[in-house]
Amino acid sequence: MPTKGVERRGVWAGNWLLKDQVNELLQALSPATLKGKRDRAILALIIACDLRRGEVIALTVDQLQQRSGRWVIPDLERKGGRVWTVPTPAPVTVCIQDWLRAPAITQGRFFRAINKGYRMTGEGIVYPLRIH
Repeated sequence: MPTKGVERRGVWAGNWLLKDQVNELLQALSPATLKGKRDRAILALIIACDLRRGEVIALTVDQLQQRSGRWVIPDLERKGGRVWTVPTPAPVTVCIQDWLRAPAITQGRFFRAINKGYRMTGEGIVYPLRIH
């Protein structure tokens, strides 16, 4: 536990996934199923864009925009009320677009619940997010 009043210096190292580990994780989810496409897009946003799960499930289709030739999520309110423009790398955008095309989502929230019959239900995912 840090001592109060002591200035923190340096960069927090943390535990990071290697590129191969990220690819292995994403490949474990089947891109052939609706659930697999959704979960790949969710994990891609969490890993590559450093979004929190609450931020991911609250995203709406109109928030993903192309600006200056790059895909971004502009004006995303983050923890502490900070507003960020989050760039989405090309592989993440591909995962998102692949998911949005599958169930033909054109408005509202990006991510929807999928029932046991592998059909999309509702208008969004309820927090807490569980990826299976």
